[in-house]
Amino acid sequence: AARLLNTSTSKLLDTLDGKSEAVPKIIQQLYGKRLIFRFKLIDNNLTFGTQNYAVKRTFVLDDRLELLYLDNKAEEKN
Repeated sequence: AARLLNTSTSKLLDTLDGKSEAVPKIIQQLYGKRLIFRFKLIDNNLTFGTQNYAVKRTFVLDDRLELLYLDNKAEEKN
């Protein structure tokens, strides 16, 4: 939350005013956005199929990033 929303988890919880089922406004702003996550896998993920992952980086999808991805895919095929 700190990296993606530029705020701490405790500040997010403070915005709820005790309403545990409410969604903070800053998270609502993410609705409809396409995000790309870079994960870090560890041996347990590969060996035992553990489904806990560490997110190393988050990107908001934009035209420039999509073109870069497509260029990289084209280079891989050559």
